[in-house]
Formats: sequence, C-alpha cells, structure tokens
Amino acid sequence: MSVSLRRVAARCALALLLAGAAPALAAPLPTAFTYQGRLVEAGQPATGTYALTFRLFDAETGGAQVGPTLVVPGVVVTQGVFTVTLDFGPVSWTQARWLDVTVGATLLSPRQPVTPTPAALHAASAASAPFSGLTGVPSGLADGDDVGLTSVPWSIVQNRPAGLDDGDNDTTYTAGTGLALTGTTFSAKGTPLANLVTVAKSGGDFTTIQAAVDSITTAGVGTPWLVYIAPGTYTERVVLKDYVSLRGAGPGITVISAPNGGSGPATVSGANGSTVSYLTIEANGFGGARVVGYYTGTAAVDTTLDHVWISVTDASSMAAVEARGVVLDVRDSQLRSTGFGGQTAIGLDHYEGTVRLVQSDILVSATTVGGQAILTSGYQVHVEGGRLDAFSSNSTGLSVHGVLIYAGEVFLNGVRIRSGGGQQAIGVKAGALLGGVVLVDADVQASGGGQPAVGLAGPGIIQVRNSRISAAVAADPDGGSIRAAHSMIDGTLAAPITCIGAYDAAFAARTCP
Repeated sequence: MSVSLRRVAARCALALLLAGAAPALAAPLPTAFTYQGRLVEAGQPATGTYALTFRLFDAETGGAQVGPTLVVPGVVVTQGVFTVTLDFGPVSWTQARWLDVTVGATLLSPRQPVTPTPAALHAASAASAPFSGLTGVPSGLADGDDVGLTSVPWSIVQNRPAGLDDGDNDTTYTAGTGLALTGTTFSAKGTPLANLVTVAKSGGDFTTIQAAVDSITTAGVGTPWLVYIAPGTYTERVVLKDYVSLRGAGPGITVISAPNGGSGPATVSGANGSTVSYLTIEANGFGGARVVGYYTGTAAVDTTLDHVWISVTDASSMAAVEARGVVLDVRDSQLRSTGFGGQTAIGLDHYEGTVRLVQSDILVSATTVGGQAILTSGYQVHVEGGRLDAFSSNSTGLSVHGVLIYAGEVFLNGVRIRSGGGQQAIGVKAGALLGGVVLVDADVQASGGGQPAVGLAGPGIIQVRNSRISAAVAADPDGGSIRAAHSMIDGTLAAPITCIGAYDAAFAARTCP
C-alpha cells in the first residue's frame, strides 16, 4: 500500500505564559490543538478509516521526541481529508516543532512542520510587552518589583470561590463534648482535676512516685489526694503520706519494684487513710536478710490494697504484707511469697490491728524452711473467699501452714486452704492465746510432708460449720477444742472432737470419735 501525506494544514491554539502579563488566578489555556491533513493512497485521495500515530520532534530530521506518542485509531478520511485533535500536554512551543505521522505501520516522510496561528504569534510578541503597559497592577507593584508589597486587594483577585466574595467564608464553630468555645478559640471544658498528680515515664507531672508524693502538702481528712501512675516499671521505694493514695494502670502494667535488693524498708509503706490500687509491687532480696512488699505501721488507720499483685522472693525472711496498723483491707488482690534454701516465706505477716481479706489469694512456696500463707498474732483476721496456699518441696524442713495463729480471732468464710510438704503440712493451726477460729463454708486440705498431714490443729478453739476438712489426720485438738457441725471430716482424729451431722468422704455419717 502506497500512502503519502500530500498537504498538511495545522491550526493550534498556543499561548505563552507571560510573567506579570495577567492576574495570577486567570484560567490556563488548553494544550490541545486541531490538526487537518490530506491523505493520498496509490495516487488517489484516500477514503476510509485509518489508524494514525503522531509524534512531536524538535527537528525536521533526527532530533529528540517532545511529549508522548499519540495513537488515534479509527480516523475517518473522506476524499483524502481528515481532522484530528492532538494534545501533547504542557510541552514548550517557544521552539520550532515537527510532526511525525504513521498510517497503520507506514511511516510518512517528511515530517510536517507545526506552525502557530496569528493569535499565538501575537502571544509570543506579548512576552516582551513593557511592564508600564499592563493594567490592573496591584498596589506596590507599579514600580516593577514586589519590594514593600505586603498585601493584594481582595477585590482584584479573580475566580474567587463562591461564598468568599466578602472576604471570609462565614465559618461557624461548635464545641464538641469536653470542649468550650470562646469566640473562635477552643479550650478544654471545665477546670483541671483537683487533688491529682500524675507520674509517667514522660509527659506526667513527675517521673518518680516519691517525688509526686512529696509534692503534696495539703492532704488530710476531707482533702485526700491521688497519685496516678502511668504504665511502666518504677524502680524505687515509696513512703506514702496520710490521705495520699496510689493508683496504677493495672496489675502487671504499672509496677513498683524495690531497687538493689537485700534488706531494707518495704517497697511501699502505707499511711493513714491511704489506698494502693491497680498495680504490682515487687521485692527481691537477692539473698538478703528480709524483704517486705507492703508495710503498714502502727499509726496507719484504714489502709487499703485493691487489685494489687505483690511478689516477694529470695531473702532469709520475707513477707508480701507486714501489717502492724489499726485496719487493713485487702480486696481482689494476690500476695505471693517465694523462698529458696533456708528462707522463710510468709504471705500475710500480721502483728497488730484488724486485717480483712476479700476475694484475695495468698500463695506461698518454700524449699527448706517452712512458710505460712497467714501468720497472725494480732487482733482479728477476716477472710472472705479466695484461697490460701502454702507448700514446701522439702519434707525435712519446718512445717508449712495455710493459717498459723498465735493469738487473736480469725474468721475464715468461703475460703479454700491448701497446705502441702515440709516436715508437716497443717491446714489451720490455732494457738492457745486467742479468742477462737471460725470456719464457715471453708475447704481445708493438707497433704504430704515428712509426718502425717493435719487439717485442723490445736491447742486453741476451732469451730467448723458447713465445711470440708481433708487430711491424713483431719483434726488434732492437741489439748484444745474442735467443734464441727454439718461438715465433712475426711481423715482420722488424733483425739475426740465434738461434731454434729458429720460425714466422711463417702458421705456416710461418722461419729467423733
């Protein structure tokens, strides 16, 4: 097929962007132009549909291609004449350009020059128009430069968006939840929280807990303060002030850990009217003499542990809690004491006052020397729910006790008590110097050890109702008094006890003895 482009006429709407020649917001000119040509095939004007390809070059032969390759399929040619719209994008037209045309797979030669229209020629000459000949020049640009120009009158800006003709967009502001609005300024609603300081690794009022506590000087009855502790581990010892409380982000999330190990004050020392909640307290003795997780002194009245995990370990003597205050409440918490070698492990070491444990667990583990979930010589201990566990892995060491009572009154309601191992495992042992021990809906089990395990042991007074006592020796009054009503007595009796409605593990009635 012999194809040639006999005659080409190009009409292009070209314009040059002239600096300062038009307002900044004038609409840009389009980059497309109309191209008309004449196609001859085999010496005759062509008629039909053809696929044409156009490329723009900066030279008549050779040179570099300018812009993209345009493929125009389905071009209708009638009596040799065709018209297409070409758009090579924002290419520069300040230099001569030639059009390379391909019909199907046939490249036509020579390239066709692209010539500007008279309007484009005028635009090119306008590039050299004197600045003084321009109209609508903003104030400050009349001298040809922008020195001293600080603003442009809004009225001369063209193509202003709808709603901005008056210079503003009539914006309205509405304060959302927790925000206050004054004019166009937002602020947090309300006043800052009173009697509150924060501790955080960064961004808080303080980076250490003790510094936050020390900063409080107005705490008292009716004006308690709270120190909120953000997530993280804080290696320090903390001594609280009266009516100053600590609250963390949650057990295992906020952690207070005693530094350096060895003997020393407790990790946290409570104070009158103080509450410690939602955090973890740790103390590692690293083989030292004694460690304590939480301590209350004799002046501490109404102290509370709420959702607190306490863990102490590796000292000759250790206690998760040492209570010497008037009243201590422990709620939904866990006390853990772990001893190694010749170390004595105690969960709650109660010396004075009243302690109330509600739905809390005490877990004690020892190896050579014994341990007690609760060791008390104070006034009263009340336990509601939870579990008390004491275990030793050495059958030749000292005895382990779920509860060991030297003096005072103890009430165990709905609690599970487990004791195992050691020289002897004892569930509950009541000393002679006490008001009595009362178990209601309790479950006491003792097992293992070098000697037969004992569920309940005297010589104190023990009363049992609606409970289960299970051990090799279920009860050993040891000269004291044990009375059981409507309870399971699973094991032998070392001496007679008083019982009503007692039954064994097979739910068969039994007598005592």
